Amino acid sequence: MTAPAVGVPSGEAGPPRPVKVRTRPAASLLEPAILRRAALRAFVKLDPRLMIEISVMFVGRSCCRTASSTSGATLAAFLAGVIVIVGGLIYFPMLILGPIGERIIG
Repeated sequence: MTAPAVGVPSGEAGPPRPVKVRTRPAASLLEPAILRRAALRAFVKLDPRLMIEISVMFVGRSCCRTASSTSGATLAAFLAGVIVIVGGLIYFPMLILGPIGERIIG
């Protein structure tokens, strides 16, 4: 049994109270505080000691260093190798998982 509302005679239920919701204005992505924090974190992530944890950035940095210090023929071979490796990483999982997906679906 619930207690009667204060100021309402017993036997009558008072009007329902609106739910209190605290709202704050939406923050813009271009606020200076957000931009400063994002810029600081972006520069911190360029530290090689932290970059080893983010493998994609580490490989990208290594590739850029290698590409910037090579001649034309070496650079072309390097880029062709990267394209083949990335293409293989995209194509071969689909090649392997395709029959499995077909088996599951139908």
